[in-house]
Amino acid sequence: IKHFPGKPELIESEYVRYLIFLQIRNYLLKGDLQLPIEEETRLAAFAVQASLGDYDSDIHKENYLADLKFLSRRTLKSEDIIIDLHKQLK
Repeated sequence: IKHFPGKPELIESEYVRYLIFLQIRNYLLKGDLQLPIEEETRLAAFAVQASLGDYDSDIHKENYLADLKFLSRRTLKSEDIIIDLHKQLK
């Protein structure tokens, strides 16, 4: 798509929302988005939640993001922020 909708929740098609998610995730992986790292980690936390579901301490053990790629410029600090944000998402 050329432009991302301001309110994706207004998109009725689940399939279109999924395609937008995939496109944003690819932008994060390639580093194509011109965003501050705080916004990138927030989007990455949403991507983690969409992929893995709500945070569950029984399932999501330490370093559960080690094998997942969601950011092009990944650091331990950004990973910790993503985990903290993932814990808050429902």
